[in-house]
Amino acid sequence: MTMSRVFAVLALALSISVGYSLSAQAQSQTGSADTAVPLIKICSADGTINLDQAHRLRDYLQFTKANKEQLLSISNALGDAIRHCSVKSSLDAEIIGNFYVTLGDRLILAKEYSHAKKTFSSADQLFSQFVTPSLMWLAVLQGEAKAELLMGNTQRADTIASNQTNMAREWVEKKHLASGALVDALRFEAEICNAENQPERATQLLNEASRLESSDDPASKL
Repeated sequence: MTMSRVFAVLALALSISVGYSLSAQAQSQTGSADTAVPLIKICSADGTINLDQAHRLRDYLQFTKANKEQLLSISNALGDAIRHCSVKSSLDAEIIGNFYVTLGDRLILAKEYSHAKKTFSSADQLFSQFVTPSLMWLAVLQGEAKAELLMGNTQRADTIASNQTNMAREWVEKKHLASGALVDALRFEAEICNAENQPERATQLLNEASRLESSDDPASKL
């Protein structure tokens, strides 16, 4: 799924707005005052996605250095909005999940780990409504595991990392996703294991990833 079809909150009875302004610091870093966005409407009054406004919010998060206050303002506003919306399909969850991954990653960089965890958790709950194989869902779980680890919740991080590997394994075995999804999931879980000082388990996971990768390499079958 391309980044051009990104993030929105659907089916609101009223238009949900997220307001913010770029700081002078952020404007100087981007080199243009055109990046200042005084108001963004994520959803129209009839609940449809306002793609033009959504693109502006996407660009803001991707290409400007928002400060903590701005990121938290966006996070809180979207959290309020999502509680009042109805997500009707896995595509809706994919759109919102795509946005939340970007926002969650920015919150981690800002060292707002608890808010990042909340952001990824919200996306996880959305995907759980449809149980449709999705690379974006795996990215959400990986972000959530990283946030938990950075908060010192090693056991929870381990559980989430293991879950995303199990999900990837099931989807690959059922031919819903390419094997590369499982390779990435195994390597991510290995990173979490290494961070938790579990080198033996990490090695096992990396070995499995290497074997899987080699079996898919056409050169290995010559």
